[in-house]
Amino acid sequence: MKEIAFDHNGQMLWINVEMKGLYFISYTYQLWSATSDTPPILTNPMKQGNNLIPHDDFHPVINDYNPTEIISRYVNRAIDVRFWIKKMNATDDGFNLIVSVHQGSSFGSSTELGSQKVSGKVKNLSVKEEFVIIKLV
Repeated sequence: MKEIAFDHNGQMLWINVEMKGLYFISYTYQLWSATSDTPPILTNPMKQGNNLIPHDDFHPVINDYNPTEIISRYVNRAIDVRFWIKKMNATDDGFNLIVSVHQGSSFGSSTELGSQKVSGKVKNLSVKEEFVIIKLV
């Protein structure tokens, strides 16, 4: 689990998901509570995307059950991004998945705070699952 520090009194947080390689890649993103609060998963509905549909793969990091919650309550929460990678071509040479955390009033004006990368290959034409977990500190 990678820890990424953020300004506890600053503007909102964002994640950006990058998927590189000649694979079909889909993902889901969840924000977890730092305590045993109910509900433990704070994204509803679960955010999702893939690399085939042309759209931006960045999302605000917010508690969907309390969207006006102050950002200082995000300390020790986990961002969980799960990927499913399907090899589409026998000659493909690998994939790179990058999840970065940004802070700012909008994604376009935000500053990157850190990122986590996963690289690999998929054997045969099977499906592989990967994940990135980032702890906000």
